[in-house]
Amino acid sequence: NLDDLYQTSGFGRSMAEALSTELFKQGYRILEIRKTPKVYVKNRKGELALSRDASLLARQQGARAILTGTYALTPSTVLLNVKILSAFSRDVLAVAALEIERSASINYLLTKNREMAIGPMSAYER
Repeated sequence: NLDDLYQTSGFGRSMAEALSTELFKQGYRILEIRKTPKVYVKNRKGELALSRDASLLARQQGARAILTGTYALTPSTVLLNVKILSAFSRDVLAVAALEIERSASINYLLTKNREMAIGPMSAYER
């Protein structure tokens, strides 16, 4: 969450999963850091690489690059920004941005109080 880099949501975790899946499909080797005992991940918070020492993660896991990103909310959309960073220099290797229309499903993933997640369905959901 761009407003608080120490917080994420079901939406943020779902986007991370979707992006790593796409990279894997393109032939990239993906390390699953949640399975390792060397990285402490707070329950329901995510990995939060932007708020951590990326070079420490790289050394512990043998990673060369880290997929990271942020999202910001508008009343009707979610702004998603993704970067692939060099794990050692923190140089930006690639970037992407996307604006996604909010829907009932996206609002559900964004909120902690699931009963408050209301909104129109997107064309995809219909």
